[in-house]
Amino acid sequence: HGCSMEQGQESAKTLHKIIDNLREEGIPSERIVVGGFSQGGATAMLTCLTYPHRLAGCVCYSGILLGADRLESLATPAAKGLPIFWGHGGSDNVLEPSLQQLGVSALKAAGFRVTAKTYEGVTHSSSRQEMKDASEFVNGLLSGGSS
Repeated sequence: HGCSMEQGQESAKTLHKIIDNLREEGIPSERIVVGGFSQGGATAMLTCLTYPHRLAGCVCYSGILLGADRLESLATPAAKGLPIFWGHGGSDNVLEPSLQQLGVSALKAAGFRVTAKTYEGVTHSSSRQEMKDASEFVNGLLSGGSS
């Protein structure tokens, strides 16, 4: 689906360094949300699952879950229970909505807090409602509320 596990891991390492730099600048990792669209969404989830420090959360738009078959060994202790927002177009013709359903099931089974929304009529893109929902999710995380 456009991104191998090895490619995802290399991208995640790069993002880990960026997050490390933010932490060095004084931003607590618990205030950092990582997100992306499509392959970027897959990379965002992998980054969050494998980062050694607790992050605020993850936002995935129309992505896939890399490593679904090995979440228990892949996810760091800090990532356990991570809040994840996963929005997906119900008419996505690039990454079928069933990929979201499979990924969400795997994440929930591994103890992650997933908010999953499917947007009917939306293809491999986003919608205003999805952006509103993701914004509310992130605001909830950063304001101290639970999403």
